Amino acid sequence: MKKNYLLTCLALFTLCANAQIIFNVESPTAIGGEYDYGLTGTDWTIAPDMTIPGNAIIDTLALVDDGTTADTLSCNPLVNGADIAGKIAVLYRGSCQFGVKAINAQNAGAVGVIIINIAPGVVPMGAGTDGPNVTIPVWMVSSDDGAAIRAQMDAGTDVVVFFGTKNGLFADDIGFNQEHMLRAPNAATPQMLAQNATEFSVDMGTWIHNFGTNDQTGITVSAGITFGGASIYANNSAPADILSGDSAFFSLPTFSQGSYAIGYYGVDYVVNYGATDEYTSDNSRTADFSITDNTFSYCPLDSATGVPTGSNARRSVGVDLSDEQRFCIAYKNPNASRMAVSSITFSGSTAPVSGVPLDGEYIEGYAYSWDDSFTGLSDANFNMVALNLLQSGEYTYLSDLQNENVTMDFFDDILLLDNQRYLFCIITYSANFQIATNGTLDYNENLNLYDEAYTPIYGTGANGAQYFALGFGTDVTPTMSLTMIDPSIGIDETNDAIDIIPFPNPAQNIINIPFGNNTGLSTIAIYDITGKLVSTQSVSLNDKNLVSIDVSEIPNGTYTFNTTFENGNYSNFNVVINK
Repeated sequence: MKKNYLLTCLALFTLCANAQIIFNVESPTAIGGEYDYGLTGTDWTIAPDMTIPGNAIIDTLALVDDGTTADTLSCNPLVNGADIAGKIAVLYRGSCQFGVKAINAQNAGAVGVIIINIAPGVVPMGAGTDGPNVTIPVWMVSSDDGAAIRAQMDAGTDVVVFFGTKNGLFADDIGFNQEHMLRAPNAATPQMLAQNATEFSVDMGTWIHNFGTNDQTGITVSAGITFGGASIYANNSAPADILSGDSAFFSLPTFSQGSYAIGYYGVDYVVNYGATDEYTSDNSRTADFSITDNTFSYCPLDSATGVPTGSNARRSVGVDLSDEQRFCIAYKNPNASRMAVSSITFSGSTAPVSGVPLDGEYIEGYAYSWDDSFTGLSDANFNMVALNLLQSGEYTYLSDLQNENVTMDFFDDILLLDNQRYLFCIITYSANFQIATNGTLDYNENLNLYDEAYTPIYGTGANGAQYFALGFGTDVTPTMSLTMIDPSIGIDETNDAIDIIPFPNPAQNIINIPFGNNTGLSTIAIYDITGKLVSTQSVSLNDKNLVSIDVSEIPNGTYTFNTTFENGNYSNFNVVINK
């Protein structure tokens, strides 16, 4: 349901005007843009308030050296103070308290401190003994983001970053952020649900904020969409004026087509005006989406591999890490009955919590019909109570697939109904497991327009165990996706599923499949985690019940083996190939 947009715009005025802390790499352009970060805790009592524009910093990064053989830990007084003074110190988590690291950098003359995590994601940073004496900003980035920044520094490139809020920092400064833009309803939509303009379209528009001290006139927003290198949409908004500290919403024509080809659609927003902008990093943004063969996801897909991508790892807010955690995908579509859900793909990690491998981690999966009666999240009757179990599945990690996509098949495919709300969840009872997440897009403006949940989570908060309808927030999406199939060819309720346990699993060169008493011809199809057919072969079971399959030419990874028997029965199982 689309809400009244005038009311939405009025509600968003305050949001757009509020100060927002950002961490942006200004240069080099190869790694430029905004990054996720974690802040110090409230026990860092003297640390500056970065929502105040005057506390913002723009400076060059410098690696610390504490005189030990360990790599940039800053656990001892720094020996390269001349390199650090007046710059932002870069160091790694580990071996000593965060406060110790920060105070050593501060004493060397650093104007700020970036702590690179030694694992995906970020963790809370306690002050320890010295943290309350730190007077410069300190923030953390994930290991992946840190590696990208460090690679440029190691190559001799000056890396310049901005940290703080820009409101009133410059005279001429127009810009917008990810949370201000409209984008496709979800990052990946199966083509079966996007057959024409009446079934799929993208509302286009964005808030633009005047962060500068000068009033600005004649502002416009241009938007373009490309597919396969060709432009398929190019429009400009009507011009508008924005006073200093104010904001305005710029609407553009809706994007739609008579049909949608499978592939990656690049969406670009650019703001234009007459003055020379003093901070150009937020003058353009992307809002890409994909039309897929069978993947539904709110998480962005990699343009090359077509799978959900993310590196930061998270759990819901909890006092006890052993509490049950649920990471979910909400789903509703007026043409849902065209599809059935067969599996859920996700990416997890244990390293940020414990450093232990994923081997043996057990994940359950559940599909629910969400039967509470409400029109949207803003409805006073909104609830997450009437969840009726439809189907389940399970997955056990057989190897340490940190931050790699794996697929959990439901025991039976789930036939969907038009306009029915569903919730598809993976559940862990482990104190170690975290879900990988992506923070490159923000559904905030879509939430205000469509009023629907996206990726709820379940865990322990201040009010006890409960669902959190907004998940980790509109700017963080778990790396989860649904595999959807055509029920007319993917489901045959007259046939039975056969339980088969192959061995060894993980396999190196040969996988043995015990077919028991099944006879006749059998077709074995092997799919990778993206759903791509890797291999298929037919075998006769009349004279043997153990079939050996050569997988020596198949790359390492997790694969689904779909076996169909002559009588119509079937068996699906996952095999990990690890040479």
